[in-house]
Amino acid sequence: MIRVIGNGMMANAASALYSTYPVTVFASGVSNSRARAKSAYQREIDLLQKSMSDMSLLVYFSSFLAADGQSHYAVHKRYIEDLIKQNAASYIILRLPQVVGITNNDTLINYLVRTIARKEHLVIQTQAYRSLIDVEDVMRVLQQLINKKHSNITLPVGPCQPISVLDIVKMIETRVASNPSLVLSQAGNTQKADLTYLRQILGDNDPIFAEEYQCAVLEKYVMTLFELACVQNQHVIFEQRAKRP
Repeated sequence: MIRVIGNGMMANAASALYSTYPVTVFASGVSNSRARAKSAYQREIDLLQKSMSDMSLLVYFSSFLAADGQSHYAVHKRYIEDLIKQNAASYIILRLPQVVGITNNDTLINYLVRTIARKEHLVIQTQAYRSLIDVEDVMRVLQQLINKKHSNITLPVGPCQPISVLDIVKMIETRVASNPSLVLSQAGNTQKADLTYLRQILGDNDPIFAEEYQCAVLEKYVMTLFELACVQNQHVIFEQRAKRP
């Protein structure tokens, strides 16, 4: 009795969920935090409003940024959260950090891996700190919430401590045996959330809270993402050569 709206990484992962009561998982939202096109945001609003037409539990994937961010993306996420709270019969809103998995979307990890694969300059904000979570763990937590019939909650889900983006780059470097050219900028911010309620639900010994969790997430996915990026680069090169007179 799970209905999944979307066709990307989150939607594919959500397809394995199950429930004894009606649940609608909305996994077709704007995923790029740098997006500015009004049309993309309006498309999400229109599709979401159609998805709230029945009495099922609505699941929405929001962002850590929704707490206090001021970007177009953060303001949009807060608006969507309020829209759900006012109109959905019942809901679960998961505020997420950087979700890692196999995807073509322009996520932080994909951007870093693709730039390294293309051997391009990588601009890194030295004061930027981000948290990483495995897409499979997002669904594991969501399944537990569904099983226990939680509803009408807004729950941040992620590891305890964010790590610097520079350290993330170094981990990727080590895994793919590459040494990218870095341009360091003395800027950036820290994205974090209050995980008190999450710890009460999962317990302090959940793998998400382990010290090496985020490193393990990168270890799990980076090499595959790097190989896919290299293949995509080759396709681009072949296409460019084919267009030459």
